[in-house]
Parts: sequence; C-alpha cells; structure tokens
Amino acid sequence: MLRGSSPEHRSARESKRRPVPRVTRARRVAVLDNLKVDVTVVLGRCRMPLHMLLRMGRGAVIELEASETDMVEILANDHPIARGQIVVTGSRISVEVTELIRKPETLRAPGTSIGEGAAPLFEPGTQAA
Repeated sequence: MLRGSSPEHRSARESKRRPVPRVTRARRVAVLDNLKVDVTVVLGRCRMPLHMLLRMGRGAVIELEASETDMVEILANDHPIARGQIVVTGSRISVEVTELIRKPETLRAPGTSIGEGAAPLFEPGTQAA
C-alpha cells in the first residue's frame, strides 16, 4: 500500500481541507465584552530606603513625588493606556481621561508588551480618530 493512501490518511487530509468557520466581528466583540481587565491609577511614586519601609506601621505617611494637579497614569493589566486628571465629587474620587497612549510601531507585534516610549494617541482637546 502506498504511503498516505490508507483510509486514515485520506480522512486526515480531507479534514485539513475543510474550511474553518469564519468568526464574525459581532462574535469577536461579544467575546471581548466578557473579558475582565485590571485597571490601576498611579497617583505618584517615591523611592525610599528599605529600612524605612520595614519600620512603617499604621499611620505612616508616604510622601509622593507628585502634586494634586499632576497627571495620573492609567494602567490596564500593568500596561500604560492613558493619562488623566483626578476629579473629586463629594466623597468620591474619579479620574478624567485626558490623553490616550498608543503603542509605538515597534511594539505592535503580537506578544510584545507596551513599555517605555509610548506616545499619546491624541493631544488633550482633540478628538480621537
């Protein structure tokens, strides 16, 4: 018997030729709608000696290298996606997105994470394309 001519080989070849069902845009959007993303807002940062960190207790105050008018970083799954301004309404704190961040061309390959060098997608006061 010739190699590849057995019923098992023919069946395997035929199954490889079957068209893959097309996933519609609506289906992709529906799948994305169910994904959960951790969103973090970074108010500020500081650097301190380890011994100070180890001595901290309840009531310790950490001074940030930031002021109340500084922009905050907005991260999705630890990746920068936007910058914003803190908004206080009554006892609630929220963030107004003022600038979206897009990935540089070199970081658009699948599996590549966004990092330093991200550029604003649009400037404050302009509309996104």
